[in-house]
Amino acid sequence: MYALVYMLDMTTVQHAMPATEVDPENWADRQIAEILLTHGGDWWHGRFFVFSGEDALSSIYQNVERLRTIRWFVDALESIEIFAISHNSDIGALFGIQTKHRGH
Repeated sequence: MYALVYMLDMTTVQHAMPATEVDPENWADRQIAEILLTHGGDWWHGRFFVFSGEDALSSIYQNVERLRTIRWFVDALESIEIFAISHNSDIGALFGIQTKHRGH
């Protein structure tokens, strides 16, 4: 399994989001989740996505290429990292988060 984790500059996101939106963090998370969960991501928590399966790493790199086509994402991106994690890792404890499974 692999985890894709990114950090965004919220001021840049706020300038890019539609005027009808009020929360740049929530808006950005929803926009990115739509892409990453549609194209191979298993579950997520904010800017933390987990990919599993034989083609997980390939799927992550294909998704990074998709994200690179989104101008506001590129402008706001502060960092992006990929971690290899084991199936029996306590991922929530590792990153100090509670996870949200796809569909919840």
